[in-house]
Amino acid sequence: IDAYMWPWSGQEGVAAYWRAVECYDEHLARPLVPRLAALSQPVMVLWGEHDEWLPPSMGETLTEAIRGARLRHVPEAGHFAQEDNPAGFAEAVAEFLEEVGYR
Repeated sequence: IDAYMWPWSGQEGVAAYWRAVECYDEHLARPLVPRLAALSQPVMVLWGEHDEWLPPSMGETLTEAIRGARLRHVPEAGHFAQEDNPAGFAEAVAEFLEEVGYR
């Protein structure tokens, strides 16, 4: 966790984080959506049920673009679902891996 959080730590890290957030534009990712149809492996899209940064419709768009993909909302989680609800996130991943036969 320390290595994960390190880039955003301290005054400089927090400032860098907000600069990165300010640059984000969801429209930059839209051209990639048609390329998702080429994926042939099992895919699960995880989305925090309370994500206020990216609308749930974006998760639905991604899921619809990937043949056979599943959308699962992580309860009690926002945009950073793996941080907001690590147990719920891990449970979803473990169940998905079991469903697709990964050991």
